Amino acid sequence: MTKTKILNFLLILICMFSLTSCGKKVDKFDEFKEAVNKQYDSITYDMAFEIEMKMGSMKESQSSSITVKMDGNKTYIEGTMFEEEVKAYAELEGDKYRTWEYDDGKWESSEAITKEQYESMVSYPTIEVEEGDFEYKDGVWVANTEKIKEKLAEATSGILGELSGSYTIDVSKYNIKFNKDKIEKIEMVFSMSMLVSGYSIEYNYVYDITFSDHDKTKVERPSGVQ
Repeated sequence: MTKTKILNFLLILICMFSLTSCGKKVDKFDEFKEAVNKQYDSITYDMAFEIEMKMGSMKESQSSSITVKMDGNKTYIEGTMFEEEVKAYAELEGDKYRTWEYDDGKWESSEAITKEQYESMVSYPTIEVEEGDFEYKDGVWVANTEKIKEKLAEATSGILGELSGSYTIDVSKYNIKFNKDKIEKIEMVFSMSMLVSGYSIEYNYVYDITFSDHDKTKVERPSGVQ
């Protein structure tokens, strides 16, 4: 997989796990409904995830771990993705975002993207939460996966629609934990089945995401970025 494809896929994954926006701990549903639409001006999250792919008799699995820092109109990503070291940076210049990838010891500029394209990849898409979608249990908001899986599929359709073929999404776990008034952790287990050129492909995902530096994350342009 090329560095560019890794970056694009990474941004898709970021968008997929962020289906519910960060918010504060609440005890009443109406407050929770308002909280899930909140976005922090800046935040850092560490994401560990496992991906298993099945196609016919073939099965492959890989684990990755990345750190994402978002600060206003700047984003910095580093870690290991599919056994490859990944570093990427993006910032707004004029009405477009410029992106860079670290490759062979230097930063290389990639194609500029519009603000809308950038936000669709790294912002926090939300779902329209209704009574019964989540239940508060011992400090954790636990999703009713049967009720929200169609909403999750719809929330990601704009991005996943860029992939060729049809797909379905099934969510088996989606928990959000808060520490006092800040989001602390998201646990998510889901699968995606795709039909591409007549071939059936199944992806199984396990995510563990921890958040820190809420509204305090600072991102500076890396040395060497031109």
